[in-house]
Amino acid sequence: LLWNIFNNQPFEKSFYKLLRLSYEWGIGKIYSQQDIEIAKASSSFNREYNLSWSSPSGNCFSSVSIDSAIERSKKYPDIINKEADHCLGVDPAFSSSAFGMVCLEYSDSIIKVVFAEQFEKSSFQGMVQKVWDIKNMVGNLNNIYSDAVNTEYIKALKDEFGENSDWQYIRDKISYCRKNRLRVENYMKIIPVSFGSEGPSMLVHLKNLLDHEDGLISIPPRFENLITGLKG
Repeated sequence: LLWNIFNNQPFEKSFYKLLRLSYEWGIGKIYSQQDIEIAKASSSFNREYNLSWSSPSGNCFSSVSIDSAIERSKKYPDIINKEADHCLGVDPAFSSSAFGMVCLEYSDSIIKVVFAEQFEKSSFQGMVQKVWDIKNMVGNLNNIYSDAVNTEYIKALKDEFGENSDWQYIRDKISYCRKNRLRVENYMKIIPVSFGSEGPSMLVHLKNLLDHEDGLISIPPRFENLITGLKG
């Protein structure tokens, strides 16, 4: 529709006032140069920011890289190494949307997806129990990362795992680690993550891992929801 408006209607006959505003008009106003550098990692950058009418293969990640990660998984047994390091990412949601969990294992010098699921109409306590189930499944669960917006769920997890769940303590500890350039993972198991502020850099990091020439990620084909989400 926009292509037709801009290319098939003479400016003087258009009902609309047509302005071509690339990302350069917004630097220092609606986003910073750093925001743009992060956005450039996306294959949709030119379409979303730079007046291109290109058609995307996906929002953020290359289909070729994703397919390579799927093919790579066939080189390894589809079993969990309970002696390896594992981490769990949690996107809490209740009632209105799906609750997502992804568990990663680091073994054989690569990152393997060993669990990825979304749960519709999930209960609060049921999702706390699910984390315990995953911990028992993988054996060695080092850290759990959860969206910081859902403070009650994070508090429940910390109480279950015997961590200090006082939010002032949590904020102070995270600030201390950032100030002193320390890894917060060494100071707490359940880690709140602001998907809003940290999400873009997380996406860039994941894209770099997927695109790495050494092949750093393995995704078994049975995790169809995860693969669809990455390609969407």
